[in-house]
Amino acid sequence: MNKEIGNAISAAAVVNEKFRNGILGPNRVETVRGGFQGERFDLTPQDEEELSSMGEFENLPDFALKLIELQNQSED
Repeated sequence: MNKEIGNAISAAAVVNEKFRNGILGPNRVETVRGGFQGERFDLTPQDEEELSSMGEFENLPDFALKLIELQNQSED
């Protein structure tokens, strides 16, 4: 996943509780597809697969750490 999209997802999660709760649970891809305040996230099929395979998280810091790992793998 590219950093621009990952950062935008993380920022939306920080400021919006509903979005945050959505990305922490099993329906993460649907939450991200729905966008945030009119902004759509342009996910590739690979992005969607990565997001759906991340599992569930209890908190935003754990999600963010996993997202950073995915971004770093994409750079390799």
